[in-house]
Amino acid sequence: VPDDGHHLIDNDEQSETREQVAVDAGALPQIVAAMRAHAANADVQEQACWVLGHIIADDSAQSEACEHVAVDAGVLPQIVAAMRAHAANAGVQEKACCALINITFSDDARRQVAADTGALPQIVAAMSAHAGKAAVLQGACWALGHITTGVNAQDKARKKAAANAGVLPQIVVDDERNAGNADVQQQACLALGTITFGDDAQGTITFGDDAQGYASTFGDDAQGYACKQAAADAGALPQIVVAMHTRAVNAIVQQWACQALVHITANNDEQGCARAQAAADAVALPQIVAAMRTLAANAGVQQWACRALANITAGDSA
Repeated sequence: VPDDGHHLIDNDEQSETREQVAVDAGALPQIVAAMRAHAANADVQEQACWVLGHIIADDSAQSEACEHVAVDAGVLPQIVAAMRAHAANAGVQEKACCALINITFSDDARRQVAADTGALPQIVAAMSAHAGKAAVLQGACWALGHITTGVNAQDKARKKAAANAGVLPQIVVDDERNAGNADVQQQACLALGTITFGDDAQGTITFGDDAQGYASTFGDDAQGYACKQAAADAGALPQIVVAMHTRAVNAIVQQWACQALVHITANNDEQGCARAQAAADAVALPQIVAAMRTLAANAGVQQWACRALANITAGDSA
């Protein structure tokens, strides 16, 4: 996954010292205590999540230590509880996603804690409830990209859990509704690329209720690639191409869009080839070439564009 800068909050050069003073004074467990004591108060929950995002908002070793302290203090389940209790409050959902982004940035164990506490379905619920709120959608897709990062067995389970929660069609629908917002398109491409990275030996993604359930089931071999197919079934490929066309000079959108195309079209079995053809039918190939031409000086775009061309034209695995 390309470096995403990882934070929604920018801190000044002196803020690191101020953050450490706050942490040393016991701010993190006190914030959690406030969230527990005032669970029904949306303002407390929103501001608590906001300050957590501030305190854990840089890439330093000090911030890494703060993240550990935050997890030890029980921050992650409290953030998820706030999202659940205040599902209709866009401010709470946005700030909670911001905090999740920063806490889960660099540590697989924290990503797993977030998933185990129910963060993934709550993020999807926030996207559904606040489909017209670009800030919520940006933060939600960004958080999804972090929590589902990785290729080991637990990482794959988180990807599948996200897909089972209905995130893939939700990303596509929200991206389509917010096609005028570059930040949403950028983070949607990131989330799609991350969730579909790697193979899934379990072969089935199911989401929706019993009456209107949706299933993408195909094969039971060791290279099921379920998340890739679920993304394609949800309409991700043409929506990625739309993002590329709309944001022709945005290098991050182009790179992450190409990455998503690479991951979704990977594998040269029958369904992988069908996904490659679907990408071609969505006019992905000329759009990829246009990105290479427009952003010729950007090595990341060139690298991922070449890989996307390879997958779509050859049905090759990646």
